[in-house]
Amino acid sequence: MIQLNISSLIAALKLEKDVSDFSLCLLSGLLLGASFLSQWLWPLALFGLVPFLQVLFSQEFRKSSCWNIFLHGWFFGFVFIGTVIVWFWQAYPFSWPFRHEALALPLILAIWSIVAITLSVVFGFLSLAITKLTKPNWTLYLTVPALWVLSEYLRMWVFFVVTYGSGTLVGAHFSVGFLGYSLAPNPLLLQLASWGGVYALSFSAVLVNLWLYKMYTKEHNHLKFAVVVAGVTLLLQVGGVIGVELMKQLPSPTNQDVVRTALLTTNFSNNRVSTRERHIVYTELLSELSESDPEVDLVFFPEAANFVSKVYQNPDSILNKFSSSTVFIDSMNLRQYDDTVIKSIYQYSSLDKLTHVREKQFFVPVGEYMPNIIRALFKLTGVYDDYVASRGNSFYYVPGEHGNGLVTNGDNVKVQTLLCSEILSPSLYNKSGQPAAILANLSSHSYFHQSGIVFNQVLSMARVQAVYNNKPFVQAANGAPSFVLDRKGQVIAMSAGAQTVVTVELPISKH
Repeated sequence: MIQLNISSLIAALKLEKDVSDFSLCLLSGLLLGASFLSQWLWPLALFGLVPFLQVLFSQEFRKSSCWNIFLHGWFFGFVFIGTVIVWFWQAYPFSWPFRHEALALPLILAIWSIVAITLSVVFGFLSLAITKLTKPNWTLYLTVPALWVLSEYLRMWVFFVVTYGSGTLVGAHFSVGFLGYSLAPNPLLLQLASWGGVYALSFSAVLVNLWLYKMYTKEHNHLKFAVVVAGVTLLLQVGGVIGVELMKQLPSPTNQDVVRTALLTTNFSNNRVSTRERHIVYTELLSELSESDPEVDLVFFPEAANFVSKVYQNPDSILNKFSSSTVFIDSMNLRQYDDTVIKSIYQYSSLDKLTHVREKQFFVPVGEYMPNIIRALFKLTGVYDDYVASRGNSFYYVPGEHGNGLVTNGDNVKVQTLLCSEILSPSLYNKSGQPAAILANLSSHSYFHQSGIVFNQVLSMARVQAVYNNKPFVQAANGAPSFVLDRKGQVIAMSAGAQTVVTVELPISKH
């Protein structure tokens, strides 16, 4: 009887410990995930990992089975990734006609679950690596952040495998949920990206979390821990504000030019606005711009606007009200002989006519092509044919020829332009092989109903690209604000209305 009671007590204590550990994993995943939901929640990334580290470095936990360690890591990852990609749910209701509307939410749930479940596998192996390979000494400050960064890179390859289909770009490109992006809203920490892009920021974020964890376990004083976290956050916030002001006071480099840039912003619901209605809006925006700045150097359209190619040959075109050196950057869908579709970026000026400069490489799974695993799911539910029919050409996109994406105006100012989801890749802006003075993105967020969460994550990615490449960044968008960043990742201008034009004199470095 006594032996039975002891066994029951041990089992109860073990269950209580497991519940406590899973609770800490849940808390940590929610804190880190929430740091991606708003530009104001970035401080959560400084300490959100501490509860998870408390689980991983527990002596009893490190001695547990590999399966138990993996399961806790996977659960933490599922909560974290699931929170980061909560914007998947903002695709509801679908912005295109769909006969099985009652199945929309279950389908979104299935897609969200597949992505969160599979990407979280990497966190399970990360937990094993940290608990089995690291030593409890000063080397933790190198090995743990390094293992985290490695896991982020491997996560992109897992996404590639899971979303493989006809529109897949081979390589590591889906960087959503990289911890470093959550630090981008802080101007001071953002400058660390100049040393190694988002990977340097992720390394730094884990390093700060590790330091705070060590401090907490040494003192076991909740109040002191809270005061230190608040102090560090306040110091970084104040330092960021002061840093921005100091950067504004710095004298402009003598080797700078100024490029007058315009970004068109629209708010068309996907497939709900006719081509004629879009044409009218673009004409009105360009008419407004031609009256205020007919000598503008660069004019950017949102993704797939395809306005310029339809009007440039018309002698009465609104384009003729601009200077002959004005360059318009637009994009279009091109159907190929095998019925596949590519998205192409092109430039136009009255001097150089219309020239295609690059074709889109990285597409959004389900939104722009059908991954094999999702295709099987849709066929299993019996909605595949209707779903594809409701989307028209949307599931026939394939990567085109690479191209360098370089737009060049009459003053030889080079602009490297990518399309929408390609900003998710940490490497595509670095593959042109030629120097560009400006980085640009033509975007549309209409699938997600003007989601502020999507916009916040994209803005953080753009900030990191600007600092890492030491170049200004511009984005013209549909269904989201258009914005201009300087080479330090700070916002110079941002659209305030649903349909408007953002104009700015953009300083660039001479080449």
